[in-house]
Amino acid sequence: FKSVEKIAPTHEVAAGGQVRGLQAAVSPRGRKISADLGPLTDKVMATGDGVGVLVIHDNEILAERYAHGFGPADRWTSFSVAKSISGTLAGAAVRDGLLKLDDQVTLYVPELKGSAYEGVTVRHLLTMTSGVEWNETYTDSSSDTARLALGFGSADPLADLAALPREAEPGRLFSYKTGESNLLGLAVMRAVKKPLAEYLSEKIWRPCGMESPAAWAVDSQGREMAGCCLSMTLRDYARFGLFVLDEMAAKEGAVLPAGWFKEATRPVLGHSYGYQWHLIDEDIFAATGIFGQMIAIDKPTNSVAVILSAWDTPLSSAGDQHRFNYLLQLRGYLLYNHTL
Repeated sequence: FKSVEKIAPTHEVAAGGQVRGLQAAVSPRGRKISADLGPLTDKVMATGDGVGVLVIHDNEILAERYAHGFGPADRWTSFSVAKSISGTLAGAAVRDGLLKLDDQVTLYVPELKGSAYEGVTVRHLLTMTSGVEWNETYTDSSSDTARLALGFGSADPLADLAALPREAEPGRLFSYKTGESNLLGLAVMRAVKKPLAEYLSEKIWRPCGMESPAAWAVDSQGREMAGCCLSMTLRDYARFGLFVLDEMAAKEGAVLPAGWFKEATRPVLGHSYGYQWHLIDEDIFAATGIFGQMIAIDKPTNSVAVILSAWDTPLSSAGDQHRFNYLLQLRGYLLYNHTL
């Protein structure tokens, strides 16, 4: 997880020269919360196979931990956290006037004409409601995710997507599909006429003060896998979360259309999912990935919590519960001064 770019081809997401500083807690309240939060942070690191935790509230670092050989200068791969970033880039392309959510996908990817993706819109990809059949099973080496979405087992992932059957009409069924995120990324690339890594650098990495370059794994065609495998430092995970808070606080965002995150965090067909974001509850939403990465955004408390883990299985109900408990206890303390 710390070395994906050493074993897979990647594109660099260039950082800029101006770094957004992150300061340790300096206010009396911040220092007290930081001290009180310490034991709870240590617990989530120990019980959740944690390798890194970073909590920022009102622009102060309340907790920062590293373990298992992972340090501040190291990158950690993101798996499906990349989906949330790719979905955000779709919003940037909308703001730039280059992409429309209700356009047919085939307008940007004409290779899919005549396939099950006929009639599917960009919005359907964002909400994973295309109706195209897909097997997301991570432990099945013959699943669509294993064969197609990660890009390494397919000579032409786009041709393989075009061969998939339909199981429902577009907009009628939610079904989580990493391949759909990759296709969304391709639509964005075609719309903006540049690689996703370059567009991410231009719209977010440079202007928002990321400290280090990121590395984005590419498929057999040299295209960034929009649904996976974007590696960055722990602090840059947190800076992305701060970018989200900044965009939510602004009346007119600098990068995204006004009200983007309000729309992006509406449940899709009753599911706890939005525009490539997981909805933890009515106030917290998160970018999450298999094996245990999370960027949690809590607007009411103006906080971002990043938890990076090294689960030994793709999914972990225990790991999920540890993270959920941590977020709820953190929120209770920040809002109501509940005892940790």
